Amino acid sequence: RLNPSSMPPPVLRRLAVFDPAGPWREIANNTLRLLRESAPFGYVADWVAWQQTGPAEGRFVADPQFGDLGSYDAIRCYLWAGLLPAQDPAAQLLQKTLQGMTLQTEAARVPPEKVQAAQVTVNGQGPVGFSAAVLPFLISQNRKNTALHLLQRVQAEIKDKAYALGYYDHALCLFGLGFADKRYSLEPSGRLQTSWEKACATTTKR
Repeated sequence: RLNPSSMPPPVLRRLAVFDPAGPWREIANNTLRLLRESAPFGYVADWVAWQQTGPAEGRFVADPQFGDLGSYDAIRCYLWAGLLPAQDPAAQLLQKTLQGMTLQTEAARVPPEKVQAAQVTVNGQGPVGFSAAVLPFLISQNRKNTALHLLQRVQAEIKDKAYALGYYDHALCLFGLGFADKRYSLEPSGRLQTSWEKACATTTKR
């Protein structure tokens, strides 16, 4: 049983830099395979199972306990995909693989709260954190109108209900708005690049 949202490729790649002999690069590559094979309609499930079909063969299938529901865990997968650098081949792969969420969000003007990844069924309206999580993914695809609409929704919700939002929404808003405001980006190696890093380095030298 695997949770795709707990295996962000940028983090795995960064671990591979510090531990080249470890399994991190292979896990990162297999995470991309997991997403590609378990999201036939462009939606990620919260949990995915690995089914061994032979001594050296297997496949990703719907989790026997949780099924193909995608919601509060899976939403982070679109965030990780949106944070990948534009020149990263994985970014292009995931934009194509997860196109279902892109099209649904554009049509409804807000990401759904729940999806059945293998049945193309969507339900409910995702909370503000969902909009923030999908924001970088839409920006990376140059979906300007929908991205602007989500950005305005997130900003308005934070302004009006900041103290009412839970930890989960706050965390997703931090990632989504920080990226939209260009306060940070990720390099292909997974290294975090902050907007103030160079300025601080210059100040230190002086």
